[in-house]
Amino acid sequence: MTYLYNPHSHLSLQTDYNILRPHTIESFDHGTGYQKFCENIVATKKQAYYLSVKEGVGLARFPLHQLIEHEVINAVQNKKLDLIVHNSHEAFDSVIDYIYKYVLIPYGIDSDSVIFVNNSFDAYWKIAEASAQYSLPMIRNEIYLDFEQLIQEEYLREIRKTRIPDTLVDKEYPRAYLNLNRRKRPHRHAFVFLLQLHDLLDKGYVSYGLSDEDHDGVFDMKKYVSQTLHNHATWSTFSRAASRARYRLENIKPLYLDQQDLVTNRASIEGSLADYYENTYFSVISETNFYSKHIYKYETARFLSEKVFKSILFKHPFLVV
Repeated sequence: MTYLYNPHSHLSLQTDYNILRPHTIESFDHGTGYQKFCENIVATKKQAYYLSVKEGVGLARFPLHQLIEHEVINAVQNKKLDLIVHNSHEAFDSVIDYIYKYVLIPYGIDSDSVIFVNNSFDAYWKIAEASAQYSLPMIRNEIYLDFEQLIQEEYLREIRKTRIPDTLVDKEYPRAYLNLNRRKRPHRHAFVFLLQLHDLLDKGYVSYGLSDEDHDGVFDMKKYVSQTLHNHATWSTFSRAASRARYRLENIKPLYLDQQDLVTNRASIEGSLADYYENTYFSVISETNFYSKHIYKYETARFLSEKVFKSILFKHPFLVV
């Protein structure tokens, strides 16, 4: 694999790599959603400039010429250099529209000179849509399962330090399932509510507590129920059942498992959850994205996060929501 990057000047250097990580973060701005770091992920026949974007709005707020030297942009325009736009740490395929609108069109860059690297299994169709919308050829696309690589490497690195659950044992299990929810996304609210409505909440181990979505620092079930009913108003079966049981839903208490900190992102392998894997038949994984349309300001792309790959590593059967 040939990967090209110079963290000091951003000019490309040719280097041969046989492994895919680690990456070095150079800069990150939570306010803009803009991030740049080097990571060896994709083969390219030409030299390439690497640009990592967490959210597409970063490309709108910061024109390319404010981020990349003129000679680099000129090399990409003249097809002497490829531009890798990286988003594999997420699956925000809304970035694709920003690439066409703020990179290809204003700078006259050929579509074949741009490689979009992402976790999304839907990226190809999103690129096809943008291609048709802007009457430009499709940019190139590489799927890179960032979380699979993360879990694999952590396992190899921490195998002697971290307790790996002993699963698939022939025994009586205290609970049926494990369901981990850190950030309370709309579909995760709805799923927890459905568990409660069907008297299944106490049949499993579920985390559902104060998280970074609660900007006021308050676990407010009345607010969660109101928002969830509003967001799913067209789902009549759910709306009717939830409305009838509103008082019961509003009295769900915070649910914590190994710890109460649901603000910190815990994508890493942690032995503190081993007991919960060992004492349940399977995981019900509430993935990051769920909805098929851009509603609630959430992305729609299908992708697999660390939750799936942890279950695979731990040999813990799972269902994905």
